[in-house]
Amino acid sequence: MTMTIAETQVCPICQAKNQCAMAVGKSIHGCWCLTQPHSIAAALSRFKSENPQIQFKHKQCICPQCAQAMIDASCEVSDVEIYIP
Repeated sequence: MTMTIAETQVCPICQAKNQCAMAVGKSIHGCWCLTQPHSIAAALSRFKSENPQIQFKHKQCICPQCAQAMIDASCEVSDVEIYIP
């Protein structure tokens, strides 16, 4: 299944714009996630392992707000708003 451009630009958690540089055709080196002091990938991986009931349909970037909420809340699902259609 191929994602549309709009899907690649949306956070899979809250459905806000994820601000991913690569999703809009720019270099990863200009992306917000590389300027963070914490590993966004590690926070997301921890979040997924601690919350297996939440399924991500695609490989999409999360937004800065959800990333920060995961880091701040030690990845507790109650502290991150989840969009469930």
